[in-house]
Amino acid sequence: MPLSFEILIGILCLTFSLGTKSLIQHAVAVGNALKQSDKEWQTNTNNALIKSSKRLSDLLLSGGTALFQWLTHPTAKEIYEICAKPGILIRYYDDHSIHFGLPGNDE
Repeated sequence: MPLSFEILIGILCLTFSLGTKSLIQHAVAVGNALKQSDKEWQTNTNNALIKSSKRLSDLLLSGGTALFQWLTHPTAKEIYEICAKPGILIRYYDDHSIHFGLPGNDE
């Protein structure tokens, strides 16, 4: 059974008053506890990641995981530099590969 919001806030307040961690660390812990107890959220998030990964893989004709895609190409460095100019963040590796994170939406 998921923890109620009131119990989680109580735990947050108690741990904040007793500990030396910052409020944000406790807030993240509460959020993680909520996510771990919310099986519907987990299922929906997993399905969304798989769908986004498939969409990116289809666009790039590449391989990877549910969180990113790899592309090996002779012009990987040039692709990286072109993407960097408008602020598209990808990671370049010396083996002529680039690493793309999942896009936030279809645009």
